[in-house]
Amino acid sequence: MENRILLRNLVFLFLLFILSFPVVYLLFYVEQIQFIWDPTLLTVLKGALLQAGLSTFFTLVLGFLGALGFLKLRGMIKPTHFDWVSLFAIVPSFLPVIIIIVLFSDLFGFLPTGLWGVVFFHTMMNVGLVSLLIEKLIFNTTSDWYKLSLVSGVHPTRFILKGLLPELRTEWMSLGFYLMVLYFFSFSVPLIVGGTTYGGIEVYIYEKIIFSGDWGSILPYVLSLSILLFLASRLMKNTPHFEKQKNQDATLWMTSLGSFTLLICALTPSLLLFLILFKNFFIFTSLSVLKDSLPAMRVSLIIGLLTGFFMLIWLSMVSFCFLSTKKSQILLSWMNPGWVVVGFSLLLMGGEGRVVSLFKTSLGLSLLFFPYLYRLSMDRHLKSLSSQILVAETFPVPWNRIFLKIIWPQMIPHICLLSALAGLWALGDFALAEILLSSSQTPSLALEMKDLMTSYRLNSALALVLPLLFPAVFVFLVFQGLSYVSGRKISS
Repeated sequence: MENRILLRNLVFLFLLFILSFPVVYLLFYVEQIQFIWDPTLLTVLKGALLQAGLSTFFTLVLGFLGALGFLKLRGMIKPTHFDWVSLFAIVPSFLPVIIIIVLFSDLFGFLPTGLWGVVFFHTMMNVGLVSLLIEKLIFNTTSDWYKLSLVSGVHPTRFILKGLLPELRTEWMSLGFYLMVLYFFSFSVPLIVGGTTYGGIEVYIYEKIIFSGDWGSILPYVLSLSILLFLASRLMKNTPHFEKQKNQDATLWMTSLGSFTLLICALTPSLLLFLILFKNFFIFTSLSVLKDSLPAMRVSLIIGLLTGFFMLIWLSMVSFCFLSTKKSQILLSWMNPGWVVVGFSLLLMGGEGRVVSLFKTSLGLSLLFFPYLYRLSMDRHLKSLSSQILVAETFPVPWNRIFLKIIWPQMIPHICLLSALAGLWALGDFALAEILLSSSQTPSLALEMKDLMTSYRLNSALALVLPLLFPAVFVFLVFQGLSYVSGRKISS
């Protein structure tokens, strides 16, 4: 018993060391740390808080309206068809970021910049997913109340204003805090469209390092923000659990709470993306563009696959530890140290060559994506196995056997799905690649697209969308195939 607990604790401590390594390395690398107040930092913080607040507000408002549309839709179509519509709605949340920026810029005919540019892209990327999360939250928590209100003759609008919104204020605050942190620490979108005022703290640090290289005066800002966010996240309630509906009979009466026309709030981003893809079909299918982009496609594919495999390792380590409540709270409260800190800490480690650069880029991306993916659904899936583990531990069964026979078979499909998601996000990264891939090396497709957009060659960037989608599909199929093969081997 003691040996298996010791091994799990060691694995957990090693994982924490890996996650905190960028900050630890910089602390040892920087010889002299000094706090020097920069007056421009206050302007940057105000801009970051403003864009994060507005992005959160519009995402929650449109997400709530879209959720009411999904409530109506659920009672009108078959569950299988509802799942397909839901999948369509969350497409913008899973596509590489650079594709979202390029396609919506083509819609406007220019790249939206400034405060509203950042807010627009943030909202379009997440409103579909947030709509589904809120819809499940409303269904699971208020279906019984709403049935009673119908019997009492309460109008749906009054139920929403007087009952639903006030009663779920804790869940709204929790989800809002999660989105606020996500947008506040966003780097990719503000780097392209935010400018100096609304680029955020990450862009501020990035520019300070590029122009001055003075880590000694910048590191205190990084550490202070990380500590404050960690403490704030510990005080906040965890992101609500959005489980599948258990009471299917409630579907019929819950439809009257929603409105079919509000579904447009959740589906508009996906509809626009597919319309833009259809409009530019002939540009995307240019064989000359595909041929010229093959070297960059290989770089992107390697980054996507390596990031996914790193994520698979980290999530597998978490599964092996099967965290206690306290350890789970640590990871739920964990914030990544920031794109710039991760990027420059890996850059300062030394090592040259394409292989080393691709390895560092993929490792850095996996460390950045891990906190979000763990908080998104990994913790909830692990906790769902608690009762099975409790039963197994009442017998003298070795922990390795419990892991291989109970935890791993049930977690591997979900781990592979999250790893595939990390790989897809990595394909759209241009921020970390810009730090770690030298100018003499072949850039990734996302980095090429970013450079084309910032030099006002939108059509050229648009032509690289299809070449980027090819490795994205391949990465997804690789990890789903790995899940299938692992499941077959375990079952046999």
